[in-house]
Amino acid sequence: MAATLRVAPSTLREVAAAQTDVSSYVSGMGTGTQLGTAAAGLTELESAAACQLAAELLDKTAAVVSKELSAHAERLTQAAERYTATDQSLAQRLRNIAE
Repeated sequence: MAATLRVAPSTLREVAAAQTDVSSYVSGMGTGTQLGTAAAGLTELESAAACQLAAELLDKTAAVVSKELSAHAERLTQAAERYTATDQSLAQRLRNIAE
């Protein structure tokens, strides 16, 4: 037996807002920058280059994650808007039939 699908546009909007917050947090973490700063203190060690590479990868990864979270949040918002618009349209049609 299949589960019943329930859609709550308000919940979709709440999740979208939470994902937007997480996206902002991830993009502002600055982990790569911090690691790059640490690498500057290791200039005489071979691990400095590894730290710098890791810093660049962390920054790129954070940017991708942030972008994907923002895109998904936008899709959730659009879905909520479509569900709401469809609900209102169908409700109006039913009212018109009832009149």
